[in-house]
Amino acid sequence: MLCRSIGSKFGCRNPRGVERRNHDRQGFYLPEVLFEFRPIGRFVRVIAIDPIASIEVTMVGDVTYGEELLKRIATRKLKYVIA
Repeated sequence: MLCRSIGSKFGCRNPRGVERRNHDRQGFYLPEVLFEFRPIGRFVRVIAIDPIASIEVTMVGDVTYGEELLKRIATRKLKYVIA
């Protein structure tokens, strides 16, 4: 399954109603992240790709974590690799 997270589609809102899009505490911004999920038994292999920089990271997580948590962790790892 391949899904795409662009801007406000998977963005979140803070208590003041201002939209945050893939920002972390340091203000690092990724305008687009591509995700690929591959189930392997009780685990899921998640690949996060930055199409602008052509950088990808791979991680493995438990199936019970849920798609949103796995996306958040993979995005955090991608930001770490880029920085």
